Amino acid sequence: MQTLGVQRLSAPLSPTPNNDGTFDEIKWKMEIEPPKSCTRGEPTEITWRMSDGSTDFAPLFVRIEVWNKAWNVPTVIALTAPNTGHYMWPRVYWGMPIKDEYFIKIYGADGEGPHELLAESRLFSIVK
Repeated sequence: MQTLGVQRLSAPLSPTPNNDGTFDEIKWKMEIEPPKSCTRGEPTEITWRMSDGSTDFAPLFVRIEVWNKAWNVPTVIALTAPNTGHYMWPRVYWGMPIKDEYFIKIYGADGEGPHELLAESRLFSIVK
C-alpha cells in the first residue's frame, strides 16, 4: 500500500455566527484519522478516537460515509458499525475516481431517526 503525504485540515465552521459575525471551528466529539493509503480494490483502515481522550466510545454504533468536496451525495461504507475506534473498509470501490479531496464523516447510528454528525476527517486521496 502507498502512503499519502501531509493532509490539509478540513475544518468546517459552525453554522451560527458569533456576536462579531465570525464563525468558530466546530468542536467534534471524535477525531478521525484519514486513511494512510487508499487504493481502489484494496482494504483501507479507518481509525478514530474520542476528542476528550475517553476510552468510553459513545454511541455504540456509527455510520461511516466517504465524501468528496466535488460531490453532494456520500458513499456509505458502513451503515452500522461498532463504535470501537477502528473500521476496516473491505475494499475501496473501483468506481471511485482517482482524485484528492475525499473525507470521512462519522455519524452516531444508535436508534432510528436523524443521526448526529460526530466528526469529519481531514482530506485524503485515492491514489490508484
